[in-house]
Amino acid sequence: LRAALERHYGVLSTKLFSGASTDALQSKAGIGSRALESEVLRGRGPSSDREVVENVMRDMVDHLSEHWADEVKMLAKQKLVRAVRRARMLQAFRGSRRES
Repeated sequence: LRAALERHYGVLSTKLFSGASTDALQSKAGIGSRALESEVLRGRGPSSDREVVENVMRDMVDHLSEHWADEVKMLAKQKLVRAVRRARMLQAFRGSRRES
């Protein structure tokens, strides 16, 4: 996941960001969030749209990395529940056909 993100950063560095984005038009700093805008004005936050995108991507990867095992367990459990439900429905259907 991190290797894929690094490749995306490489692609991101080739992109041009303009002041025509909706967020940029609403904010002098080019960032829609007032909290981020104030951080930029204080010199602490991201200074460009590219940095904002990179930060969002990094946060997403960090979150997925930390919670991936839990997500996999949850998805496996949901898959099992659906399979059991289908099996029960099929069994009930077969039982009702035999009775008729």
